[in-house]
Amino acid sequence: MNPDNGLFQIVYTSELCGDPTLRDDVLQSISRCSQRNNPSNRVTGAMLVVGMRVIQVLEGPLSSLEPLLERIQTDNRHDAMEELYRSSSTVRAFPDWVMRVGAVDASAPDADKIRIILDAYRHTFRFDLKDYVDIAHRQLGIRRAAAGSI
Repeated sequence: MNPDNGLFQIVYTSELCGDPTLRDDVLQSISRCSQRNNPSNRVTGAMLVVGMRVIQVLEGPLSSLEPLLERIQTDNRHDAMEELYRSSSTVRAFPDWVMRVGAVDASAPDADKIRIILDAYRHTFRFDLKDYVDIAHRQLGIRRAAAGSI
């Protein structure tokens, strides 16, 4: 049986709480927690942060993702969480990463693209997963698999 049967991709955005000067410490804490918990739940993904704004793709079985989203909603490191995208999938966008976390310089062109993706969602309620995945691969240095990519 394929362990990715029932694979879903969920994207959310939130605002990190607390002192912006401690952002990198918060991101390291989130990354350590993800590295510890995600493998046993078959969860992969990528989190990008622009300023204090988080946008994250989570991939895995819905039975793992839904409890994870509930924990994120009550996590005191996040505020104003909003789910942007949820869909079943036949392939992971980030198959080799338990969770990759990275900050995007607010003045970088990709930061503007992330803002445009979020702004477009607010106007159309449609999220462009492919654009986000491309940005995440570029920002986090993730090599996209040749076959089965989004």
